[in-house]
Amino acid sequence: MTNQTDTNRFQFLFEQDHYIELKDYLYSYILRKIAVNDILNGSSPRISPKIDLTI
Repeated sequence: MTNQTDTNRFQFLFEQDHYIELKDYLYSYILRKIAVNDILNGSSPRISPKIDLTI
């Protein structure tokens, strides 16, 4: 059972810039991994492997 305090804590976390940056970085990593695996398997990548080294 969740209460209002727990919900507010999660909402607070999701609004933090650090959380958003890490979430976006992880999503980009997953997309790059898919593209690299496609290339290594000899097929055309389903997505373009854009590499951004900034966090």
